[in-house]
Amino acid sequence: MSMPPPARILASFTRLFRAALTQLRNLSVLEVLLNEDIFAALATCHLPSLTRCSLIWSPSLPAFLQLNPHLKHLGTLPPVDYDAFPVHMPAVRMPRLETFYGTAALACAVVPGSRRVSELTLIWGPWDIDRPGSVLGALGASGATIEMFASVCARWETQLLRAVGAHMPGVRELRLHHVLEAADDEGGEEDMDELEVCVCAFAGQSPCGGRALMLLPEAFYDSVADALPALRELRQIDISRTGRLADLDMVNRLGLELEAVRKWGRRSSALMQCVLVSETRWVRIRNNVWYPYSVIEAAPAPEEAGDPEVPVAQTKMMRFFWFLARLASDRELREEYGPVMRELNGPGFMDLMDSVLRDIPPSLSRH
Repeated sequence: MSMPPPARILASFTRLFRAALTQLRNLSVLEVLLNEDIFAALATCHLPSLTRCSLIWSPSLPAFLQLNPHLKHLGTLPPVDYDAFPVHMPAVRMPRLETFYGTAALACAVVPGSRRVSELTLIWGPWDIDRPGSVLGALGASGATIEMFASVCARWETQLLRAVGAHMPGVRELRLHHVLEAADDEGGEEDMDELEVCVCAFAGQSPCGGRALMLLPEAFYDSVADALPALRELRQIDISRTGRLADLDMVNRLGLELEAVRKWGRRSSALMQCVLVSETRWVRIRNNVWYPYSVIEAAPAPEEAGDPEVPVAQTKMMRFFWFLARLASDRELREEYGPVMRELNGPGFMDLMDSVLRDIPPSLSRH
């Protein structure tokens, strides 16, 4: 007996799927992330109790949102076929919307219709990231107070943070994922590939098999410092979620990060925490004294681990030894940090530090 073609099977399933959904009057959460054809079946479905949606991009999405404007939480992934990546979309008024995750084009269509949006995550296409001011200006026109802003982009645009400060000055938490130095060429195909990688990274996957996805350019640190005076409410910066980084140069990375957070601290008294590329959580203890904690407090399961040559416990110890060595070798830093460290860890902390330093490898004590 011959089997029906796959297209016919999918069409039959889609009809059944839609018929079933129309009966789910109490459905509050919906996730359809695998097949655009299946989602197309939802285009004419009104789901009165639906509040949270995670969907893949489809040409049917605007029609579905028009029928379900009562959503509070909306998340969408870009289309698998990037040629179909939408540059513009018709406006959809969603007055109850509180959190949004999706493309900049979709955000411009739905976010201005709600004053309740407090968490905003934008996935930038190559044509959007070149004009962050116009995109964020349109989103800021809603009058909503954005407290958490996240940006997922394939390359770094230096104007982005300036635009955030101009149009979303109330941001308290800033997340920047897969930040790359801007390319010199005009090619868009490479950007598209990187965009796919960064979406995977933001979702917590590891598309590069645990290898480093990027090296953060020092220019990025300066762009953050320049933007901080306008971001008066900013409490936390997070740029760590770029996949598990191979720890090839932990010492130099930590040195750059300490210099960066201290510079940022001088620009902003509100900034209290920075999670950076070395998987270090820099916490402001007092004044401009920052202490490095490990983001990963427990060793992951073997199947979740990153570079097997750099165990989690080893990187935590390396971070601690590096910090002690830095305090010992920098007189100005030691004078500023010493009183705080003694108060937090007891009067014998500095003596303990001196004894530990005798066993620190030379590669750490030089930085």
